[in-house]
Amino acid sequence: MSSIWERTYSHGSMTSKALSLLPSYRVFRKTYKFLKKSQWWSKEQLEEYQLQQLSKLLNHAYENVPYYRRVFDERGLKPEDIQDFKDLQKLPLLTKELVRENLDDLKARNYSDDKFEAVRSSGSTGEPAVFYYEKGISHAIEWAFMKTQWDRVGYHFRDKCVILRGHVVDSARQEKFWETALFRRWLVMSSFHLRDDTLPKYIEKIRKFKPKFIQAYPSTITIIAKFMKKNNIDSFPTVKAILCGSENLYPWQRALLEEVFQCRVYSWYGMSEHVVLAGGCEFDSHYHLFPEYGIVELIDVGGDPVTKEDPGEIVGTCLHNYIFPLIRYRTNDIATLTPKKCKCGREYQLVEYVEGRLLEYVVTKNWQLVPVTAIHYESEAFDNVSRFQFYQDKPGEVILSIVKDEDYTEKDTKSILDQLKIELEDNDVTVTIQFVDNISPMESGKFRYIIQKLPIDFKKHYPESNRHANTDHRQTSSIQAGTYSHSSMTRKALSLLPSYRVFRKTYKFLKKSQWWSKEQLERYQLEQLSKLLNHAYENVPYYRKIFDERGLKPEDIKDLNDLQKLPFLTKELVRENLDDLKARNYPNDKFEYVTTSGTTGTTGVYYEKGVSRAMEWAFMKTQWDRVGYHFCDKCVVLRGYPVKSEDKSKFSEHSFFGRWLILSPFHMSNENLPKYIEKIRKFKPKFIQAYPSTLAILAKYMVENNVEPFQSVKALLCGSENLYSSQRKLLEKTFQCTVYSWYGHAEQAVLAGECEISANYHIFPEYGIVELIDKSDKPITEEDEMGEIVATGLNNYIMPLIRYRTMDLARFSNENCKCGRSYNLIKGVEGRLQDLIVTKDKRLIAITSVLAAEKLFEGFPKVRQAQFIQEKEGEIMIKIVPGVQYSKKDEIKILSSIKKLIGDGLDAKIEYVDHISRTKSGKHRYLIQKLPIRFEEYADES
Repeated sequence: MSSIWERTYSHGSMTSKALSLLPSYRVFRKTYKFLKKSQWWSKEQLEEYQLQQLSKLLNHAYENVPYYRRVFDERGLKPEDIQDFKDLQKLPLLTKELVRENLDDLKARNYSDDKFEAVRSSGSTGEPAVFYYEKGISHAIEWAFMKTQWDRVGYHFRDKCVILRGHVVDSARQEKFWETALFRRWLVMSSFHLRDDTLPKYIEKIRKFKPKFIQAYPSTITIIAKFMKKNNIDSFPTVKAILCGSENLYPWQRALLEEVFQCRVYSWYGMSEHVVLAGGCEFDSHYHLFPEYGIVELIDVGGDPVTKEDPGEIVGTCLHNYIFPLIRYRTNDIATLTPKKCKCGREYQLVEYVEGRLLEYVVTKNWQLVPVTAIHYESEAFDNVSRFQFYQDKPGEVILSIVKDEDYTEKDTKSILDQLKIELEDNDVTVTIQFVDNISPMESGKFRYIIQKLPIDFKKHYPESNRHANTDHRQTSSIQAGTYSHSSMTRKALSLLPSYRVFRKTYKFLKKSQWWSKEQLERYQLEQLSKLLNHAYENVPYYRKIFDERGLKPEDIKDLNDLQKLPFLTKELVRENLDDLKARNYPNDKFEYVTTSGTTGTTGVYYEKGVSRAMEWAFMKTQWDRVGYHFCDKCVVLRGYPVKSEDKSKFSEHSFFGRWLILSPFHMSNENLPKYIEKIRKFKPKFIQAYPSTLAILAKYMVENNVEPFQSVKALLCGSENLYSSQRKLLEKTFQCTVYSWYGHAEQAVLAGECEISANYHIFPEYGIVELIDKSDKPITEEDEMGEIVATGLNNYIMPLIRYRTMDLARFSNENCKCGRSYNLIKGVEGRLQDLIVTKDKRLIAITSVLAAEKLFEGFPKVRQAQFIQEKEGEIMIKIVPGVQYSKKDEIKILSSIKKLIGDGLDAKIEYVDHISRTKSGKHRYLIQKLPIRFEEYADES
């Protein structure tokens, strides 16, 4: 998108342009000083300021600008009729076409001709639009706003800065593609000579110049980044931040730039017309709209304000360009706002995302629009593509021009077409690939990823599905066991695309609700419970029978305590009543059968196709936000996925558009682990998502062989198995990063995870209602008391689970977390009932306690793997895969430690084996419990 800098940086001498600001230094200084104060004003102060400036602007426009005098008079309006922001809607929208048709009448008559500076925007709509700035004023004010933004990443005018923003360098004909400016503090580089044969010279010059900042169009700096990555070129150690503007910065570009340059990527949004300006802050990449710059509205296809957080077209009113006022100017840019407040402290409206210009969409055969942001150019399919560009002049038909790298093969062509087939609405867009020697940038130096020749109109063509996401909030889901099946991970990820609205609506809701008060959350739970019970009574045969047998109606459940009037639902009852638990008001094609890998046999449940997984992702993303996870981040996945390949020795594959590296947990032998480590190090992930047991194997090998941690890894995401305290300590010590853990299961009735500051599990009240019951089935209320988790899922209407016995044990907590969420806490999950050892005197000992005490295995490097097996009360067999240095002394130590911990209540024996197999899902079971344990039949752990 075009911005301010289109004019601030002309193709003339950069130094002379900078010096031309000196007579206007007072304007710059005054504006800059004002912004340094106003950015910390309250919301009320900012709104008051906007209304004052709007009043001045409207009075000026009415008195001095013929176009606006006519607009007011035709509507019988005066400037004083605009009393607030809503009243602005009394005035018509101003389009680019109207600007072209009324160019002279939009010029203020109280300015002399020599004060007008004509500006042409480099718009993508064909004919460039012409506007006017006030000479000596507009550029200076713009500089003040830009400097205020760049202050957030520590920029000073004295800092050395490389400029890659479309400048023509006169010396380029002599193969010198740069020149210095701004008193030699800027290295201005040509954007028109970025070729494979010249890029080494660019990189060498940048390294020699030692800049602190690089200011660039995203497309130009991306060309350099791709070249550096492909050729394993080190980043520039002096560069503190990349400053990106005037074009959309796509998520894949941001991820690439952060990976290659190892620094902050700061972006802003603006345009030559000077009606809106927004940028990131010190902490957040969300765009913060400058209220001092202009008034921003978002409108729907009918020109009305968008509701809630739906996407809409940006309409801007500039508050400071009096020489050529633009009031309610349609930008043709699509964006979504967010109600969240930034922790930076500014009371600025935040933009969730800018989808881009209307002409940055691909049009399907039936005139549906697919944003180019939906195409993942950073996938493996595009690895051997130097440059590319889409061209479209017919609906449903696209030409993709490709400049091939030397490693490009026909296999790449097939991979690209396969990916685009899915991302461009399956068979609704036909893609033809043509190979070219070069793709030139525009005259401005920008690079367009799509040349769109079709006349797209927001009102006619913006997809209805994107305008209103009216998804009922009752549907959700739980943990990864169902979300991740063993089929292609990319296909699973892509299956979410049609359900993006469900994900988006759920995610936005959770971002708000997590900060609700306890009263608000309880009120929400009761409302959702009432809906669920009424639905179950009316549509689910099993629950109609349950209610009728007890003489109950849904309205008899008035509070959470009344839930106890209903019986528990066990795994056995689910198996016996599977068909009667299905809701009769759903068609057959909406049911997705999912099996759980429980220790008591297989249990099947049903998800709602297109809804359950999308909602599950929303909850998981909300959890992972607590450690800074973004979908564009690179992530290694070690969670039980068999790598599908005819080559049996292959243990890895890429997925999720190249952002995930899937590693098999079934090939983690001493012979292969160095290859795993090499793969991870080369991939440079920001996160590793894994079963704790698989990470523990990797960590133990790294400790034994003095392998350095992965510098790029910010956090380990551990779930679907218990994370034992000894494992956590091992992982934290080995990987030297945050270890984040969550609890949930495939039945999708309960989900809980850690927060930013506590390892206690925070139960999602929006996900389900959780009870903790003792061995007498009574509610637990005492701190640290252990009980079984009973859960009622609030979101899966297709197969409701009400008061479902999970067979998982946890410790109750009355504490409130300092993170600020009013969620109930559990102090970790002690394990499944089948994760308990039974002593001779019928005590239950959690395997967690055995592994934690004395650091028997995970903290004991001479044992590679271990597994307990119990077939008789008071007897245990321990299978051990010994390490190289393991000896008889270690055996004695293990047995004596167990004796010391449990006493005479347990006889332990050791069996040495070469290998311990994993479950089909890739998990490692620390205890194979063959006794039929029922919680109520045994005493509590002593």
